[in-house]
Amino acid sequence: MRRYLPVILALGAALAAAGPAFAQKQGGILKSYSIDSPASMSIHEEVTVFSVRPMMGVFNNLVIYDQHVKQNSMNSIVPDLAKSWAWDEDGTRLTFKLHQGVKWHDGKPFTAADVKCTWELLLGKSSDKLRINPRKAWYRNLAEVTTSGDYEATFVLKRPQPAFVALLASGFSPVYPCHVPAKDMRQHPIGTGPFKFVEFKPNEGIKLTRNRDYWKPERPYLDGVEYTIIRNMSTAVLAFVSGKFDISFGGLTVPLTRDVMSQLPQAVCEINPTNVSRNLIVNPDAPPFNQPELRRALALSLDRQAFIDIITEGKGNVGGVMLPPPEGVWGMPPEILHSLPGYSPDVAKNRAEAQALMKKLGYGPDKRLAVKVSTRDIPPFRDPAVILLDQLKGIYVDAELEPVDTTQWYPKINRKDYTVALNLTGNGIDEPDQNFYENYVCGAEGNYNKYCNPELDKMVDRQSMESNQDRRKTLVWEIEKKLAEDGARPIIFYAPVGNCRQPYVKGMTIMSNSIYNGWRMEDVWMEKYRWGLRGRPAAALSLHDERPQPRNEIVLQNAAFDQRDDRSFPFGAVFDSKIIAVDLQKMPHRLEGGSFVALLKRMCLGNPRHQPHGKSNDILHAIGGRILRARQGAFEQSSVTQEMRFAGLFDFKPVVLNDRLDGQPARLIWQGRP
Repeated sequence: MRRYLPVILALGAALAAAGPAFAQKQGGILKSYSIDSPASMSIHEEVTVFSVRPMMGVFNNLVIYDQHVKQNSMNSIVPDLAKSWAWDEDGTRLTFKLHQGVKWHDGKPFTAADVKCTWELLLGKSSDKLRINPRKAWYRNLAEVTTSGDYEATFVLKRPQPAFVALLASGFSPVYPCHVPAKDMRQHPIGTGPFKFVEFKPNEGIKLTRNRDYWKPERPYLDGVEYTIIRNMSTAVLAFVSGKFDISFGGLTVPLTRDVMSQLPQAVCEINPTNVSRNLIVNPDAPPFNQPELRRALALSLDRQAFIDIITEGKGNVGGVMLPPPEGVWGMPPEILHSLPGYSPDVAKNRAEAQALMKKLGYGPDKRLAVKVSTRDIPPFRDPAVILLDQLKGIYVDAELEPVDTTQWYPKINRKDYTVALNLTGNGIDEPDQNFYENYVCGAEGNYNKYCNPELDKMVDRQSMESNQDRRKTLVWEIEKKLAEDGARPIIFYAPVGNCRQPYVKGMTIMSNSIYNGWRMEDVWMEKYRWGLRGRPAAALSLHDERPQPRNEIVLQNAAFDQRDDRSFPFGAVFDSKIIAVDLQKMPHRLEGGSFVALLKRMCLGNPRHQPHGKSNDILHAIGGRILRARQGAFEQSSVTQEMRFAGLFDFKPVVLNDRLDGQPARLIWQGRP
C-alpha cells in the first residue's frame, strides 16, 4: 500500500512577500527580428533605425535621454560618459567632466581625447574620414572640441545654442574610439557600452554579447541581444507570436498590432507616435518639376486623412515639420496647421486648385504627365507610396512605383537621382535645431531636394539662439509657415507604430517622440530567466515517512527558475544550504490542451552522486514557451517506494505530467529510487 504524507511548501505567500527579489535578474539572450539589413554597423555613417537600434547598446554617449522617460525633452537628459556638464557665462563653452576607469571593448582606456576625435571626425577635420556624414549639419555651430587632461572636454561654439546638449543625447551621437579607424567601425565596431559586438551577417542577423567589464555596476542584465533579419513583416510577426522572439522590432502597423494581441493575448503591446513623417520630395532640377507651379500642384493633391485612414485605421496624425502635440514638444496645434498653404482639410478645394495649375502648364485629361515615384523597398515606405500613386491620378499624373533597396536608397536620393519620391524622415530627436539644420537649411546632408532659402537659414539661426521656450516656439512656427509657403517638403502624415514584447521582458520603455533614442538596453531584463526566493528562509519543508525513525526537517532557503538558450526551464532549490541535484537527461516535452507539460525526474535527497556547486542543478526541466510563476506548491514522498510527488499551481494554471485535470491541483509525478 502506498501512502503519502503531504508536505506544504508555502511558495504562494513566500513569493508574494519576496517582491523586489524578482526584479532585475541577470541572464538570457533577448531575441528580436529586424525587417531590413543595414548598410553597416557605424552609427555615424547611418541614418536608419536598423543600424542605430542594435548598435546603441554597443556605445555610450556623453549624455543620454533617460531610458525610462517616454517623452524626450531637455528635462530628461541624464549623464552617461559625462559625470556632469556646465555652460560658461557667454553660453558658448560647454564643459563635460568625464568618468574615469571606463574601458573600450578592446581594453584600452576611454579619455577626453576620444571625445575630441569623435567630433573632429564629424566636423571633417580629422585625417580619418567617414564615408558619408549624415549629421554633419548638426554641428555647424561647433567651432572645436578642446581637452583639459584625460577627463575634461569642452565644446566651443561659434554662438550661443542652448539646446546643443540635446543633440549629444541622441542615439545617433555615440563617442567613437580614437584608435579604431572609421572603416573598421563599419563591420566590427568597438564601444564602451553594455554589449560587445559579435557579428553582422548582411541579410541574416546581428549578434551582441554582454560586456562583463561594463563600467556601470551590475549592468547589463542580459547575456546578449540578437536580431534576425526577416524582411517579410507577416513572417516576422508569426515568429514573434510563436515565441521565437522576445520583442518585436517595432514598426508594426495598427492592423498587425491588433493581430498580435488577438493571437497572443499575454503580449504587452503599445502603439506610439514615432516622430517619423511620410513626406513628398520633388527634385527641382528635373524637368518639368523645375516649375514651382507643378511642385505646388503635387502638394495640393494630397488627401492626408485618406493616408491616415487606410494605413493607420485613423490613428495617425496630420502634422507639419515638427511632430504634432501632445507627444511632440514643438508641433503646431491643428487650427494653426490647417491655415498653412496646402494643409487645409478641404481636399476638393485643394485639388481643384491643383487641376487648374496643371491645365495652366498644359496638362489635363487628354494630356497626362507620366512620372516615376521612387521609394525605399520596405513596407513603411511602399504602402503610402501606393496611395500617393492613386491620389496623383486626380491631377492628371500617371505615376509608376520604383522600389529601391535600402543599401541604395539614401545614396540615390543624396545624388538627386530621382524625380518624385515618397520618403520617410525620421528625426533623431524632437528638437528644432536637429530637424531644421539636418533637413532644411542650405547644403544640409538630409536636404534631399536641395531646398535653399538664405532668409530661412537666418530664421533657423535666430530660433536656435533663443533660450526662452515660449518665444522660441513662436519662431519655430514662423519657420514652419515659411517652409509650407515654399513647398519645401510637404509633410503628408505621421503614423504611429506598434511595439510588442513578451510579458517576461521588463525594464523597457518605448519612447513617444523618437524611435532612435531608447535602445541602450542596459536596464532590460527577462523575468523568465531567473527568479527565486532570497533573504530569510521562506518556508519549512518536512519530508518523512510513517516508519519509526527521526523526523527530517528541511528549510527551503532559495528556489529559482533558470532559462537556458535552448529554451528549457531548469528548476533548482537550496535546502539547509545544500543544493538538491539530480542527473537529469533531456526527455520529450509537449503541450497538451494549453497546459504547460514538464518533467520532474529523480529528485533524491542524500544521493552521494549529487555534487553541490555554485549554481543549482536541474530539478524541474520544462520546454514549451514561457516562465510560470509558482502560486502554491507541495512536496510529497512515498514512505514505501521513496517516490516523490510535487503538486503546484503556476500562474493559477496546474502543471501536468502523466496526470489529468480532475478539478484538483494537478500533480507532477516522477519515478526513481535513491
